Amino acid sequence: MTLERKYSLNMPHLLWGGLNENWLLKELGDLHWQQITDALNTPSDQLTDSRGERLYASFVRVQWSGSSTRSFAENEVLSFTSALSRYGSKMFFSDTTGSGASGELSARLLSVFSTRKDSDNTQLAKGNLRGGIKSKKVKAHKKLPELAQEYLAGKSLLFDEQGKVKPEAQPETLYRKAYTIDAYDDINGVGLLYFASYPKMMPVALISNSSAPSSVK
Repeated sequence: MTLERKYSLNMPHLLWGGLNENWLLKELGDLHWQQITDALNTPSDQLTDSRGERLYASFVRVQWSGSSTRSFAENEVLSFTSALSRYGSKMFFSDTTGSGASGELSARLLSVFSTRKDSDNTQLAKGNLRGGIKSKKVKAHKKLPELAQEYLAGKSLLFDEQGKVKPEAQPETLYRKAYTIDAYDDINGVGLLYFASYPKMMPVALISNSSAPSSVK
């Protein structure tokens, strides 16, 4: 299944340097999530596991490429076309293309179902949709897509089977900076850290100072 959206870029979509990355990720995530709920014919707040616990789409990998975000300008029309697919009953993939007069971009997103662990906002656990997925609207991959293969390969280098960080995957700390989460901007509507906030958080965490090594300045 596919979903299309069209925008006339204006202040909510732009920053001084061009397209707002925070807005872009929110829209890409929303395109992905809407396709899932449309395919399952279920409102997002009614997706639950076998215990009746609310399920969320946790984005574990996001890639985008194409024109620089600085290429896009005010009042330019930007069109998105997104296609959803899945592997098994947990992994969903969306491939989105965007085009405007100033350039084009493409994005790939991978999400898995998750639920709160013991009603804790700081921990999530893997989730399974109650009743499984019976919809034929979504293309089902017979083989695990490359986007997920690379994600799992990288994850296996960092974590053991119990989900603990491997000792050899903990290099010497070169630089550390505290970041205070902004509850009004970094947290989404269900009380979880919003993946779309990462581009905004990272520059703050990597601000140059006298203690930071040159490799992260």
